[in-house]
Amino acid sequence: MATVVVEALAPGGQAGTSSMIENYLGFPLGIRGHDLAPRAQAQARKFGARMVLPRVVDSVDCRRIPFTLQLRDGEKLRARSVVVATGAHYRRLDLPELARYEGKRARRQRTATDCRTPSGRGIRGGELAYRELKSVRLT
Repeated sequence: MATVVVEALAPGGQAGTSSMIENYLGFPLGIRGHDLAPRAQAQARKFGARMVLPRVVDSVDCRRIPFTLQLRDGEKLRARSVVVATGAHYRRLDLPELARYEGKRARRQRTATDCRTPSGRGIRGGELAYRELKSVRLT
């Protein structure tokens, strides 16, 4: 038996559709999702994985080994082990004018000086976002 990767949508899942991934190891300047996904796919293939996409697994029968994965198109796969990574999906805000602002964003590059507190301590991404969020007033 070989390693098989079954993806419901496209290579890379949610990461593959991200415009910029800024916290991925080895890419200090960030990488676009559609650039990262083919690299991950190539690496998986390099180590013998077979890609089965876009396909959906409807069920896994775990009563005996090898397990049986039932694909939506009727095909069955057998496996000695199964890793289930259900992924994530974006949750949309329920705002009346959301479509007007979707896809538009302002981006400001930060320098090392911008990311220091008066005491000289560095501020990491989540903390910086939290501090900026605290300063925003919604009207």
